[in-house]
Amino acid sequence: MLILKYFNLRFNPKYLCYTAMMGCLCLSFSESMAKPQKKHKYLASLINDSTNHFSKLYDTLRILKHPQGQREALTYLDALSYSTLNSFKGEHLFTGLEKVVCIEQSTEITPQQLWNILKTIKIFGKLGEVRSCMAQIWLRPLQTQAQSARKIYGDSHREIITRAVALLARQTHRIDLLQGLSRSPDPIVRVHVAYSGAEPNQLCHLLKDPWPEVQRAAIIGIEKVSASSGLCLLDHLKRLNDKLKERAIRTLGRLGQSEWAQTSPKRDHLYTVLTQFLSHRQNKLKLRKAALVALANWNDLSASRTMIKEHLHSGLLEELTLAALQALNVSKPNDFFSILCTLFNKSSVTRVRLHALSYLERYPLMIKESLHHDSFDLDRSKQVLDYLNKVIQDPNQYHIHQGSQLYQRLLNTSARLKKGLTEQIQATALETELMVEKQVINGQVLDEEN
Repeated sequence: MLILKYFNLRFNPKYLCYTAMMGCLCLSFSESMAKPQKKHKYLASLINDSTNHFSKLYDTLRILKHPQGQREALTYLDALSYSTLNSFKGEHLFTGLEKVVCIEQSTEITPQQLWNILKTIKIFGKLGEVRSCMAQIWLRPLQTQAQSARKIYGDSHREIITRAVALLARQTHRIDLLQGLSRSPDPIVRVHVAYSGAEPNQLCHLLKDPWPEVQRAAIIGIEKVSASSGLCLLDHLKRLNDKLKERAIRTLGRLGQSEWAQTSPKRDHLYTVLTQFLSHRQNKLKLRKAALVALANWNDLSASRTMIKEHLHSGLLEELTLAALQALNVSKPNDFFSILCTLFNKSSVTRVRLHALSYLERYPLMIKESLHHDSFDLDRSKQVLDYLNKVIQDPNQYHIHQGSQLYQRLLNTSARLKKGLTEQIQATALETELMVEKQVINGQVLDEEN
């Protein structure tokens, strides 16, 4: 009986149909799983085997032509080191990558295509290359959009790609590809245009942009271009938020180091604006400190000197006094050493005295541009060491307790200066010895020739 029931069940048409259907599903599933495994196995062999990359370039470009193999090929290329990837640099690789990123405008972009395109842009970035088709397809159409009155800002696939190409143009210093895009409807594209200084004549206009990120990028662009037109910042300071104001004031200060700054007709106006920021106590301390340093960059040290005098008289204005020290260090006036000694001797604030000591340690430091390294000026080193030795010999006269942090810093500073001075003297002696030896050799050669 049991055997008969089993026989009827096994050969029941419904059961046979169900069994066949499940068999097909299992076979299809196993085949679908086999393909990715083969792809991943091939990809793993490409990445793990670090030898003979050139022989794999052909296979990579071959599978790059097929949509199903693009992800694997791009992942392999992205995993390569910069040196290996750049050794592949050539038109064959560029042509293969262009086919991924340079698609027709009418093409509907799927999420997988978006991933492939962004990965390709990343690889182009590693290669330091922007192809003309990328700019024509993803950047140029924005000009026609900008001419219309529409304001577009979203996260569509095309907008994401456009921003990635704009960033690539900025990172590879292809600012020519960003020209004409300062009025792009996408604020992120405008950020890249402003940051790179691609359109210098539009930077002042971009300071009015409703997006703070674009305003900040315009300030950075003005600093990069370093033209006299950048003084338009003076007219826009009031409309910027406090964080951007501080950045703008620091940029104004750096413009003061430009060749045209000393003869600029707007110098007096700049002094007036920055002095107002400094004197208005309702302004945040960061803004006032930035204004103090900016004035020093324009060779106006009167405010810094006044601040130090007021501090020595009252013991107040600690933060502004530290900013004044920074400002004086920018210009390094002839009496800078004297000012540092006076602050160290007479200030009632330990923090100010510690900063003055730090500047004293850096005072002998000179930059030898011909050798591209720093070295100690011997006369300044001896001048500072003589002063520090006097303080160390009689610390009580300078109101310093021997167990204090200030006294320990004083000893450490003196030791470092002595070491630097000794090394500099030895280096100078060796340089002199080599020069004399060279002169002797040259003299002997001349004698032989004669």
